[in-house]
Amino acid sequence: MSDLDLKKSVKGFGLLFMLLISLISSVCATDVTFNVGMDGVTVTEGETDLGIINTTGTINFTDEEHNLTFSAVNYDSYNLTVNPTSATEYNVTLNETTYTIVINSELDTFEIYDEEGTLVGTFDDVSRILELTAGTYNYTAVKTGYENESLDFIVPDTEELNVSMILLPQNTTDDTADNATDEEIPVTIIVISDADSKLEQLNDFFHDNVAVMCVIGLVVIYGVGRSMKKTQHKPGNRN
Repeated sequence: MSDLDLKKSVKGFGLLFMLLISLISSVCATDVTFNVGMDGVTVTEGETDLGIINTTGTINFTDEEHNLTFSAVNYDSYNLTVNPTSATEYNVTLNETTYTIVINSELDTFEIYDEEGTLVGTFDDVSRILELTAGTYNYTAVKTGYENESLDFIVPDTEELNVSMILLPQNTTDDTADNATDEEIPVTIIVISDADSKLEQLNDFFHDNVAVMCVIGLVVIYGVGRSMKKTQHKPGNRN
């Protein structure tokens, strides 16, 4: 057998061996189920895209180890090594990605509350960041002596927040009251003698009670008249 024939034989044997391995691998493949608990999870092995899983999905693998990556928008990637010979079902949990939002403000300190009135945090010169997952937020910045400021933003679209609350006007009511107290108030003193006072009081009494005084006068006159008539009709008083 010539060298050329030998090379052809070896090459043919190699192709046959590769075909045999491929056939064995296809026969020794197993379905593996993945429970991810959410929609839109992409599964990749290296650079190969194996598909998208919605809540639960099944992928067929050869009976050997496979290094997989599970990923989704706004979630941290999850790496998992699977081997169909040891397990055919896996539970996968992806954690939400945390985004950092920087707060810019010239105020020395202030507080931020969420839409339910719960304190998110107190922010000073040392700590000026928020760490939040994806979503829409309606926060309020609060500081004593300043107007509250609404902070409406979307994560991860927002990377920075500017807080610049307006100073409330000072209350000047107390100062006005103090100034009014300090001013001298003129006092007029009227001196009335006791005689004049009593005479005026008596005059006012008669003036305010004319009807009553008339009735009293009539009663007195009537009583005097009756007394005089009785005196005239007594025995021994005839003329």
